[in-house]
Amino acid sequence: MSEPSPPRNRRWFVILAIVTLIGFSLFVLAITVLAIRIPELKKARYGVLEIKAGARPS
Repeated sequence: MSEPSPPRNRRWFVILAIVTLIGFSLFVLAITVLAIRIPELKKARYGVLEIKAGARPS
């Protein structure tokens, strides 16, 4: 096996790992929020258009 790396190199690896995990979690959060909000916006717009169309006198 390889020899243990010096503490400085290990520290940079830990920092990089933490930053990567935080970045990935923010990315997943953003995708989740967008996936939840986009259908709600489409339903709201469709509902508004449907109400306007239904309110027209025939």
